[in-house]
Amino acid sequence: MRILQITPYYLPHTGGIERYVYNLSKYLVKNGHQVEIHTSNIPKAPNYEEIDGIVIRRFQSLCSPLRNPIVPRFFFPSLNELQDFDLIHAHMIYSSAALYAIKLKRRLGIPLLFTHHGCMRFENLLRDSIVKMYDRVMIPGILSEADGVIALSMEDSKFLGGFCDMNRITIIPNGLDIEYINQVLLANKQPLIDSFESKKVILFVGRLVPHKGAQYLLKSIKIYSKDIRKNNTILLIVGNGPQQLYLKQFVNENKIDDLVFFTGLITDNKKFEYFQKSHIFVLPSLSEGLPTTILEAMFFGLPVIATDLPVIRQYFSDNLIIIPEKDPERLGKALLLLIQNQKLCQNLSVKAKEKIIHEFTWHKIIQNYLEFYMDRHSKHIY
Repeated sequence: MRILQITPYYLPHTGGIERYVYNLSKYLVKNGHQVEIHTSNIPKAPNYEEIDGIVIRRFQSLCSPLRNPIVPRFFFPSLNELQDFDLIHAHMIYSSAALYAIKLKRRLGIPLLFTHHGCMRFENLLRDSIVKMYDRVMIPGILSEADGVIALSMEDSKFLGGFCDMNRITIIPNGLDIEYINQVLLANKQPLIDSFESKKVILFVGRLVPHKGAQYLLKSIKIYSKDIRKNNTILLIVGNGPQQLYLKQFVNENKIDDLVFFTGLITDNKKFEYFQKSHIFVLPSLSEGLPTTILEAMFFGLPVIATDLPVIRQYFSDNLIIIPEKDPERLGKALLLLIQNQKLCQNLSVKAKEKIIHEFTWHKIIQNYLEFYMDRHSKHIY
């Protein structure tokens, strides 16, 4: 099959959806299918290239309000870039890319699938009000054009069911590319040299934006700074984003700069090595689809603390410590519990890693996609 993937952002832009689309596309190619990706040119990269057998076309974006790239080509598609595709798979219904996918479906007359990667949330009254209006006004029409809809979790499925027939929705979770991780680790000839070797490391990995909850993690470090120092522990924040300056100011103003360290944006080999060298992983998010970072942390054997999100409770309730969102007190107590209880850490580590290997690898998940694609394609033919 020739499959067109449409996504608002793609690598080298960093984020969970970008990595998801890459892994899905790579494993489709491994299974003998042809894949082309249409996306925005954010950040600037070649307009056309082929990587790992995947054809990538990037189109110029004018701006990206509310994390939504405005790409003129999405509104005025060119016939020159439309090959003989068998199926369109669009990602992120909160974007102009979704409207582009609908235009192409109507023009080419082929099946259109959507994957919902979780509800958008900004932790800003005006922006979140705009999102809620978009939910009511736009999503019903977008989903009515789809020949199939994929949710990453049961909660996302219920959300989509408010706008379309639940029978049209299939749940396929996110996955981890263990093969890639092992290749990166094997090729890493220069291990990290850092000053954390003698310390216990709490790890946060993610975009520094309000809905990722790093601000609540820092508040928990402030509240329990005395105990954290006593236990020779530090927090490592991996990632960048618009909240970075605010978070650094908070650290300096509250005199916890000896406990909190920022790495900025780093390569995968450095990220994986930080996973190897850390002791606890924290996901304090206020909304998520099914984040790759939690899969990575569990694969590397880290005990995990995460906020009480439906997707977390559905898949991992027995494999981590769940805390309420926006609750630095409870988060701090959970951190101290793991810092001081090695046996609990070991139990969580073993159970979580087994679950990832048995249920959440792309080798397994791609089979669900292949069945889903073939089913929708055959229904369209006949």
